[in-house]
Amino acid sequence: MIIEAKFTQTQEQAIQYLFDKKTTEILFGGAAGGGKSWVGCSWLILMCLKYPKTRYLMGRSKLDSLKKTTLNTFFEVCEAWGIVAGKHYNFNAGSNIISFYNKSEILLKDLFLYPSDRNFDNLGSLEITGAFIDEANQITEKAKNIVASRMRYKLDDYGIIPKMLMTCNPAKNWVYSQYYRPAKDGTQKEHRKFIQSLVDDNEYISKYYKTQLLTLDELSKQRLLFGNWEYDATNDALIDYDAIINLFNQKGIIGDKYISCDVARFGSDKTVIMLWEGLSIKIIRTLLKSAVNDVVEHVRQLQQEYQIPLRNIIVDEDGVGGGVKDYLRCQGFVNNSRPLKKENYTNLKTQCYYKLADLVNKGQIGINCPDVNIKNYIIEELEQVRTKDADKDNKLQIIPKDSILYNVYTNAVGDTNMAVLSSFDNLAMYNFGVMVVTEMNDREKAYLEQNIQIALGQKEIDLEDAIAIRQLRDVEQAERLLVVRRAKRIKSQQEQAQQQMQMQTQMNSQSQQIAAQAEMEKDQMRSQLEIQRMPLEGQIKTQLMELEYQYKMQIEQLKGQYDIVEQEIESGVRQAENSESENRKDERIDRQAMAQSKLIAQRKGDRPPMDETLSGALTNMQ
Repeated sequence: MIIEAKFTQTQEQAIQYLFDKKTTEILFGGAAGGGKSWVGCSWLILMCLKYPKTRYLMGRSKLDSLKKTTLNTFFEVCEAWGIVAGKHYNFNAGSNIISFYNKSEILLKDLFLYPSDRNFDNLGSLEITGAFIDEANQITEKAKNIVASRMRYKLDDYGIIPKMLMTCNPAKNWVYSQYYRPAKDGTQKEHRKFIQSLVDDNEYISKYYKTQLLTLDELSKQRLLFGNWEYDATNDALIDYDAIINLFNQKGIIGDKYISCDVARFGSDKTVIMLWEGLSIKIIRTLLKSAVNDVVEHVRQLQQEYQIPLRNIIVDEDGVGGGVKDYLRCQGFVNNSRPLKKENYTNLKTQCYYKLADLVNKGQIGINCPDVNIKNYIIEELEQVRTKDADKDNKLQIIPKDSILYNVYTNAVGDTNMAVLSSFDNLAMYNFGVMVVTEMNDREKAYLEQNIQIALGQKEIDLEDAIAIRQLRDVEQAERLLVVRRAKRIKSQQEQAQQQMQMQTQMNSQSQQIAAQAEMEKDQMRSQLEIQRMPLEGQIKTQLMELEYQYKMQIEQLKGQYDIVEQEIESGVRQAENSESENRKDERIDRQAMAQSKLIAQRKGDRPPMDETLSGALTNMQ
């Protein structure tokens, strides 16, 4: 296939970068009508035709806008080059995929940062060869980085350098800080290129288009006609935008360590905790939940880790923050309190904003922030700090963030119309018969259901809440209702927990009172028993003494009886002994007499001689 492509000078410059061997990111930005979308679609077509079976991403903030604008430009390029639908390529509106005859593909993708998909999980395990992002200023830097991380498909097969082409109109966000300003300052990284686009660069644009742009308001004219990146909607910005960008490229003045905490209410705002070393912010933590105990725990963790005294911890004590300050027993910040040293400011908050602006504009504050989402959040917050005419007392003041958006709408529709609209600020659109419903796609339904299940699992909503949320067809309304119901339930749980704590405290107090009363009653009983014991003890002692006396008398009586018996026994024994002795004496006398009688008889010759035994006995007797 032979393609006769015609490009403007700036488009050719972009094509050269897209096909060189060192450039990986190109921002083609500037005025409207500069042929930015045309060159993006042309590059995708050329790559698909040149490298079979490769895969590319065509993305924009919203898929619907992509299909209504950029996709139509794709069809126009194909028609101009003789590339026929159904022959050379096919577009599947259901899958949103453009398929070429050589099996190359272009995937149409929604790159909007949905609250239910903050990490762009919808891209899944997507692998692509390259990417074209139209109106890149409408997406987040994180979305761009995630798309870049997916560029690895078929690169080695063809020796292709991963390329990302982005187009946009002038905007004061990451496209400004990452591409336009470095290109202007000559500090652009080698792999990045910026191309300024103007209406006059496009020789193929209708002559009536420029005339139409001339009718726009001054701000729009500067951006869309002249491609002016240095524009500013107002002249009341307190902090210079470039100074805000520089915050992330400088260290700041080093000093003592501090912790600051801005506690958000339940809703879309974030609780922000910062660790400071002088004027250098070292750590930033954000919490989507603003429950007091969660915030307290995170602050205490930082305090213990970095050994920060309580006097160096300050918490915004307006609203929910008051509870955090009370729990921590640290310093508190009240926005509407009087300015320090009686300086000429409406309140302390205004004074701090002016002091902050002075430090930022002088480049004396530095922020270490690797998270691009937090970085962009800080930039947006500081960019919205606006000055206001002095009040009736000639005190300096700032415009609240809510009022900034009001002023933008006022400039667009006029004071009268805004006054009329403001009178209905408490009425929903359905009160006027206006219903705006955006049907959820399958991905949005899946992520919504995932969030519902998480909330149910954590008992942050009940079944009735889940049913009410599922009945909504608009994803933003459903997510908003989920936040509201969840916040309501959490608040109710906190109130219940507080009531239980109060009841427990009361029960503990009652228990202590009962215990104290019981102890008093016990002491009283001890005293009474002691009083009663003393006379009883005397009576018992008397009785014991009487018993002892009686027992002694009985013992004495028994002892006397025993002595008598003993004497009688001893007397009997003596008598028995005397009697025995007498008997033995009598027997001895009798034997002696008998022996003598026999002896006499022997001598007379009347008996035979006595034997020796009898003679010996007789001798012994004698």
